[in-house]
Amino acid sequence: HDIRFEPRSFLLHTNLGVEYFRLKQMDLAKTQFEKAIEMTPNAVGYGTALNNLGAIYESKGDVTSAFAFYERAIKASNYELAYSNAGRILVNQGRIKDALPLVTEGLSRYPYNAPLLFLSGVIYSELGDLQASELAFSSLQKLYPEYSGQVSDYLTNKAARSR
Repeated sequence: HDIRFEPRSFLLHTNLGVEYFRLKQMDLAKTQFEKAIEMTPNAVGYGTALNNLGAIYESKGDVTSAFAFYERAIKASNYELAYSNAGRILVNQGRIKDALPLVTEGLSRYPYNAPLLFLSGVIYSELGDLQASELAFSSLQKLYPEYSGQVSDYLTNKAARSR
């Protein structure tokens, strides 16, 4: 409704894109996020729309494009969710050493971000720094007890892989 009155509002296009995304209408959501990015006053794009466009590409299996949009969201506005999305992709690809500086930077800006704390624990565990891993997982579980199952699952799977 409001876009009729403010058709150049990158915020309204982003919000409409989120609604389409929630309705699983990805093509319509993608169009709205692209419009929002194009209309952003600073010409680098709006971090939220860039991240959300990355999520659409990731949902379609295009992780390379998704990662590029997550990186752009970080550069545009240090968008919190983009740090964990990009870090998760790197970890899933086994690019642990590449993920470490990204996740560390994200945690320096957002020290209480649960997905980043989890990724930090995973990264340190994969690098063999069990003390740092334990510290990250312990902090995560103190702040967010609901992550205990995820931590337990990761550690169980890691133990099974190393047998």
